Amino acid sequence: MNELFKNVQQVWTGIPANRRMPILIAAAVMIIALTTVIVYSANKPKMDVLFGGMQITEAAKVVDFLKQKKVPYELADQGRTVRVPSTEVDGLRLGLAESGIPRADDTAGGSGFELFDKPSFGMPDFMQKANYNRAIQGELARTIRHMDDVEQARVMIVTPEQRLFQKDQKEAKASVFLLLKSGRSLGPNQIKAIQFLVANSVEGLQPNHVSIVDSTGKSLVENDEGNSLGALSNTQLAAKKAYEDYLRQKVQVMLDQTLGMNQSSVQISADLNFDAVQQTSEQFDPKSQVISQETISNESTHSKTSGTDATVGSKTNTEQNQDTGKTSNESDATKESQANHYNMNRVVQSTSKAMGVPVRLTAAVFVNVRKTGTGAAQTVTPRTPQEIQKLTEMVQQAIGYTNTGDRKDMVSVNETEFTQMFEEVPMEPAKTVLGLKEEWLSYVSQGILILLAVLVLLYLRGMLKTSNGFENDTSGEFSSILNRYKKMADDALAEADEQRVAPSALSADELGKLIRDNPGNTSQAIKVWMMRN
Repeated sequence: MNELFKNVQQVWTGIPANRRMPILIAAAVMIIALTTVIVYSANKPKMDVLFGGMQITEAAKVVDFLKQKKVPYELADQGRTVRVPSTEVDGLRLGLAESGIPRADDTAGGSGFELFDKPSFGMPDFMQKANYNRAIQGELARTIRHMDDVEQARVMIVTPEQRLFQKDQKEAKASVFLLLKSGRSLGPNQIKAIQFLVANSVEGLQPNHVSIVDSTGKSLVENDEGNSLGALSNTQLAAKKAYEDYLRQKVQVMLDQTLGMNQSSVQISADLNFDAVQQTSEQFDPKSQVISQETISNESTHSKTSGTDATVGSKTNTEQNQDTGKTSNESDATKESQANHYNMNRVVQSTSKAMGVPVRLTAAVFVNVRKTGTGAAQTVTPRTPQEIQKLTEMVQQAIGYTNTGDRKDMVSVNETEFTQMFEEVPMEPAKTVLGLKEEWLSYVSQGILILLAVLVLLYLRGMLKTSNGFENDTSGEFSSILNRYKKMADDALAEADEQRVAPSALSADELGKLIRDNPGNTSQAIKVWMMRN
């Protein structure tokens, strides 16, 4: 520390007097400026957000209110965000709310259920329903605005009136308008989430009836109506591709582990049945009969008939002969019947076949020829039919091969020589993070040591150059001046001998003149003058 202070003192001593004052003034100005900045920063109040994401018109109203209250403020986000001192945020929000600034639909995406905070006595049902729809729309818009990629949102809901007949009832629909943040976009999962959010908030609304449009007029939802053939085709193609990729990846991973990387190529085609089939069957077993009802009925009848044997028109029909010729017939009958009702074992089976069932799989596999040796001595050894058959069986088991019933799968495995597009370069073993760290640390430490050595050498060189130049220039300059004055003093002494007067070797006036002529070398001049006298 002492050496540093001495070096600074020597440098300051070597600066000419006419240059010291500007340096002192510049240093004082820098100190004052730095102190002012520190004091200003320390006294500056902490600014917090009063309102953010406002429309420009509402932000202008907020700024006018702050100007009237003489409150300092800052603008950000292209004037949409207003910041004020943190100690006044709560009071200003209350004052602005009392004045109705800003409007709720500009800060939260629409009015929510606060619409029902006010009394609504005497309001017709139509207005009640309209306010309810407005509240739902506002709450949904506020919720959607909380997504990271959405800056503004607006929701419109259409709820049809209830009809007397179900066939005349129309379905509810909704539209969502989104203003996305700069450079942001929504993924398929986020779009589906918005659809389900809106659909589950409105009674009778289906997700496929929610349309989403961004600020550029682009529809973010595909036409996936339930009766849309195009949408169904897109879904089927996506399911088919996903299933083929799943099988191909299974086979490729297995072959890479068996043959090595880049030694096989797999392509799989899957035919899927997307027909929705529902089948109901009913079977009866006549051998398993069970009496469910037995009816036995007995019926008995008794009949009696009477008559005469006389001839019609004879005298026997007269009153005198009424009791003569009479006959009587009686009969009894019994009837018994039995009825049995049987129930047979009945099995009712209802089957629904899932959509996307594989109907046929076709797999084409190419394997690279087996090579032995390197360079010019490299030879090709073809695989035996038994090895090809083993590979074929492996692929069949991996994809679930079957060749029974109506399903006829096909697997083909062939051997061919792959085209080598790039020359194989032996890969160096990957370096671990610890190895890289140690290697770079050695380089960095060496560079720092070299830089420090260069800085030290430059500093010593400058110090030596400054010291040698200063001493040589000063010694030579003052030696010549002092020799001249010494000669003058000798001449004056010789003249004084004649006059018997002994002048000094260097008078005070002469020394003052010497200092005025060389103000930068005052100390050196006094030092040399004292040594000479």
